[in-house]
Amino acid sequence: MRLSCLIICCLLSVSAVAEQYQSFSSAGFNRSLSDQLIHGWSRDLERYEPQRLRSNTDFYSIGSTYFFSDKSALGPLKEFDYINSISNIHAGYIRAEGEFSDSNYGNIGGEYFANSFLIGGSIGEFNGQQLYTATAGYFFTPNFMAKVSGQSLDGDTRTVLTGKYRHPFNETDYIGFTFEALGIDTESVFSTKYFKDLGDETYFTLNGSLFSNSGLWNLGGEYYFSRFTSIGLSASENNRYGISFSHFFTPNILAEVGYQHGIQQLNQYDIESNQYTVDLSLQF
Repeated sequence: MRLSCLIICCLLSVSAVAEQYQSFSSAGFNRSLSDQLIHGWSRDLERYEPQRLRSNTDFYSIGSTYFFSDKSALGPLKEFDYINSISNIHAGYIRAEGEFSDSNYGNIGGEYFANSFLIGGSIGEFNGQQLYTATAGYFFTPNFMAKVSGQSLDGDTRTVLTGKYRHPFNETDYIGFTFEALGIDTESVFSTKYFKDLGDETYFTLNGSLFSNSGLWNLGGEYYFSRFTSIGLSASENNRYGISFSHFFTPNILAEVGYQHGIQQLNQYDIESNQYTVDLSLQF
């Protein structure tokens, strides 16, 4: 009996440890196909005739973040605290390959939390242009923080103000709000996320965002069949809809696939886009 109890305790302990992570690394591929229908003048036919232009862009990305303390999963193995308060370092690289031009972006940075204060910074490069970011923040409560970031891209600077608030309903469920002002007299973004434990290791999230000046909006939801597997749906401005699927093969290996389709009318253009995404992540 003692041996059986000991085995059970060890298994429970291993399970608990498996939900604690410090290192997150990912690699992704995204293909964006664009089909533009232009209502232009045809010299051959001497009339307005739709003309179709097709193009595609491939995105390759890798990234990694290391936290200096454990981050605890909220139930689903890819859901964590709405407001991060753990010091970390990170690095990433993105390459875009289009039919007419290519671009590259890489950065490295980190955040340090001490008592109620946050300081952070990053250095990046976009197609030969240097991007520098410095951040300072303060936690008024464990569930409410504000920070200010200064960004400089090849001499052009801007200030970003961010506020985050998390309202807990119980030990697991919460709703979170984020407001981000992207400089004076420019775009501001309001976003929110709701997390619900449905019981029997099933969960649900709902998130949305709204851009103040343009009026663009995004809405999405994700249902977790278990801690390991989920399906998501999304909708946004310009008749854009998406579906995604994620699954942990082990507590440390995550695969995600997604598809988005949209149709946008812009002046004399009708733009139809299809986007395919594949990501592989490692969590330890």
